[in-house]
Amino acid sequence: DDLFPKQREHVVRARELDFEAKISEAAKNLLLQPEEIFVLKVSQLREIANVRWSVFVLGPAGCGKSEMIKTLAKAQNLFGERATIASLNPKSVTRNELYGYIHPATREWKDGLLSQIFRDLANTTTFKSEYLVLDGDIDAEWIESMNTVMDDNKTLTLASNERIPLTAPMR
Repeated sequence: DDLFPKQREHVVRARELDFEAKISEAAKNLLLQPEEIFVLKVSQLREIANVRWSVFVLGPAGCGKSEMIKTLAKAQNLFGERATIASLNPKSVTRNELYGYIHPATREWKDGLLSQIFRDLANTTTFKSEYLVLDGDIDAEWIESMNTVMDDNKTLTLASNERIPLTAPMR
């Protein structure tokens, strides 16, 4: 909008009215009010998730970010597109608990929450969309290790040198 002022009205947004109806239904099922702006934001999240494998939804606490993704997944399920969500707050655990670590005495690999979730989602073939939601403040300590996931490599690289690639449904 900033690059091309007054051009927005010349480009009509393609809408999926059938899916928007499912968004409203999903919102009601989740005891939310399906206001027009909320339906628009959920629809836009779907659109961007279809073309990107890594999406940041930013905003102040309580503005509806988590409810948006829950509503999207519920709407997809109502629409016949199976979706699942794995959610965790990366700041609620230590880095080792999040990604995993090599035990210093035994030299055995111990999976972390994120490495286990990635592996589980990568091995699941029954969902059209698999959302991994890192729900919490962005912090340099945990986000740095997500660089290879968010870039074109689409791979979680662990300290054990194991690489877990994102599968097509994973977002």
